Amino acid sequence: KPLLLKPIENPFDVRLTLPGSKSFANRALVCAALSQGKCQILNISPGDDTALMLNVLADLGWSVSGRGAKVELTPATTRRAVGVTTLFTGAAGTATRFACALATVTPGKFILDANARMRERPMGDLIAALRQLGANLREKGKPGCVPMEIDGASLRGGKCVLSGEVSSQFLSALLMVAPMVGGGVEI
Repeated sequence: KPLLLKPIENPFDVRLTLPGSKSFANRALVCAALSQGKCQILNISPGDDTALMLNVLADLGWSVSGRGAKVELTPATTRRAVGVTTLFTGAAGTATRFACALATVTPGKFILDANARMRERPMGDLIAALRQLGANLREKGKPGCVPMEIDGASLRGGKCVLSGEVSSQFLSALLMVAPMVGGGVEI
């Protein structure tokens, strides 16, 4: 049965509230964590990628409260237990790439892993750039992909070469962690 659509004859008022971007949300979360102070982020994307990034921050010792429109991050007040911390990022490419760089400036030992699909997605350019800057990372599966072991706080700074052809997330990851190293970073 055909449906007849009629043009609107009267003015109308519509107000929409749209969720934030998962890409912006993950960048904001990493920047908040690197600020090393208590932060509140509003209108955060409610998606799986954002939830996985919040899980990574919690695994790194941050207190994460609230999910959805308002998230509060508080730095850890106690040191994490000695040993290896697993950071699992599921299918979230942005979270995986940012967690990789974030772990290189965070004290500890880490295993970064993801789901089967993410284990196939390329990270070689980011890994190579982090290694050029002194980071100690070891792939435990396919070269240039997760899973990998990361020695935390191993990023030293210096110069690196990075192609931006595969993903802008590689450059974003480096730019966010660069201020955390005393020697500076030149890309």
